[in-house]
Amino acid sequence: MTAATDLDKVAADLFIWQAYDPAVKADLSSSAIVTAHGIFVIDPIPLRKAPLAQLHGQAVIAGVIVTNANHVRASCQFAEQFSVPILPLRVLFPERAPPQFSRLADGDKIWEQIIVI
Repeated sequence: MTAATDLDKVAADLFIWQAYDPAVKADLSSSAIVTAHGIFVIDPIPLRKAPLAQLHGQAVIAGVIVTNANHVRASCQFAEQFSVPILPLRVLFPERAPPQFSRLADGDKIWEQIIVI
């Protein structure tokens, strides 16, 4: 998968980036939300060094959220690089999941600002 070269700030607390993935023949996108407890990266694809430094310069990376079983993408790399948990829904990985996964269920809170639905 190709690393994204640009990071777009679309709101004071929201970033997006995208890149073409020849393996799936589609543009993939990722986002990050800044909270009082740090940045949560959502369905991450790789991000080049400079835009990653720009994102990390906003706040500490606090966790990785996976919204779909097909969206694990670069989650393990982000989790390892920043020593943070990966937060998927339990139903996405009913039998096995990487050890750094902290499974969530509907209604669970990720800090106070993010609620799983």
